[in-house]
Amino acid sequence: MGYEALFPWQSASDIFREYAALSATENDGERDFDIGVWAQRDANDYATMEPFYWPQTAQLSATNSQTRFFSNGMFYTPDRKARAIAVTPPLEVHSQEDGNDHKLVLNTGRVRDHWHTMTRTARSARLSTQMAEPFCEISRHDAKVRAISDASLVTISNELGFITVRALITDRVKSGEIFVPIHWTDQVSARARVDLLIPPVKDPISGQPASKSARVDVAAANIQSYGFAVLKDKPNRLTLPYWALAKSKDGWRVEFALDIRPGSVSAKKLAATFGLEVDDAPLAFMDQTNEHLRFAWFDEDQLQAAFFIAADPVPVSRDFVAGLLSGQWRSFAERAQVIASMPSAKVPDKGKIICACMHVGSNEIASAIGSGCATLNEIASKTGAGSNCGSCKPEIKEMLHVHAAE
Repeated sequence: MGYEALFPWQSASDIFREYAALSATENDGERDFDIGVWAQRDANDYATMEPFYWPQTAQLSATNSQTRFFSNGMFYTPDRKARAIAVTPPLEVHSQEDGNDHKLVLNTGRVRDHWHTMTRTARSARLSTQMAEPFCEISRHDAKVRAISDASLVTISNELGFITVRALITDRVKSGEIFVPIHWTDQVSARARVDLLIPPVKDPISGQPASKSARVDVAAANIQSYGFAVLKDKPNRLTLPYWALAKSKDGWRVEFALDIRPGSVSAKKLAATFGLEVDDAPLAFMDQTNEHLRFAWFDEDQLQAAFFIAADPVPVSRDFVAGLLSGQWRSFAERAQVIASMPSAKVPDKGKIICACMHVGSNEIASAIGSGCATLNEIASKTGAGSNCGSCKPEIKEMLHVHAAE
């Protein structure tokens, strides 16, 4: 870019020293973050650096750091005195006893592998494998009383609007509460922006938004058909009751829903909806008894698109089916495997991806546990799972616990 002189660093330690120097620049004790003592440390000090408390000013040694703020009675204000601000609690406080027992408390937040509104992480096939669509975590009790089944679609609403997301019945949330992540936007989903349900209320002093106290109704969505698709090319803006788009290694995967029964779905209209330019009829399968419908289009020996539609949530392994986009399917027998979506010796089913870094699935981890792996280190050694960033370790520990019990 022509700015080499402004970026002369040769290592991470060079960058850290400049960062430390900046923390002390024009500080003079006015800002709490000051690690100026590290501005003069060498690469060996950086390589062997242990976690430490800050501030560590240039006047302090690395072993003589201040470990508690304000212990000297001084605060980071011009006169060094604390600012005590009297606040009045809001008049409207939501509780389970406020007459809205049918409503649930909506909590929002993040999931492991996505960042903010997925402006970057949505481009990563690896980061989309762990959670590929918007969802709502709901307790077993709350799901049961609302006739919500696992993996079905639910509508979450209040006076501000509504969203439609996948139901994830779990023990991770208490009865009376639900959790919906913040990441999915209109660019990657039909109507899953949870901010639509958040009232524009903020603390009058700090400005902190009240993003975790909305009251909502949760009900099963009025859906006639569930669908899952994998496509070589990214579809254009979809006009469906529900859809969620995610990048896969060799194409795209889409969860969707329809307002007609599977038996009424037209292959031609489906192709047009997803922007497929196809001339030939697809390879098709229909199970009329269970209302399962499947289509697959091929371009020479490559899979161009495959659709799986059912009256209930589609029972196929998503990661396995997405992996079929990279295969070669020449004979009718091979193409029938795509429609069957059944793993073979040629293309084994990894199961749900647990470790996004090393692309290790639940089936591979379960197999490792079954072969005698009993610790995280043993799992990492055998499969690679948990050996990089480590964010999947809690899930692997849970699998170890469950499989040990079995």
